[in-house]
Amino acid sequence: MTNTPCLTAVHVRYLLAIKRLYTEKGLYSSEIAKELGVTKPTVHNMMDVFLERNYIYKEPQGPVYLTKYGMRVADEYELYYHKIRDVLFSDRKIDHTAETAICALLGELSEENLGILAQEIELSAAM
Repeated sequence: MTNTPCLTAVHVRYLLAIKRLYTEKGLYSSEIAKELGVTKPTVHNMMDVFLERNYIYKEPQGPVYLTKYGMRVADEYELYYHKIRDVLFSDRKIDHTAETAICALLGELSEENLGILAQEIELSAAM
């Protein structure tokens, strides 16, 4: 994850939701708002942050598209998210609180510690 700016738990949550809903046709803020249970203005504010970070691009009143860079960051965080979820919860279905806790953990770990965590998970899975 070199050169990836630090993400907060909220950034991670939004990025994972966008990745989950994403299609080649993009997606609209209303879809993101519905998925996350937030208002459209709240989504618009986060999209401004993501535009500044070059995670997304969009035209006024148009759908949101992940940039190649945004997709790479989303893929990395999705991988970390699933690795942590699998270690903590195996194949069990988890609730919103557990999802939020995993995003909080991802948002608090430094890039270096995320890499170490991923290596440790890989090593323990190989045993």
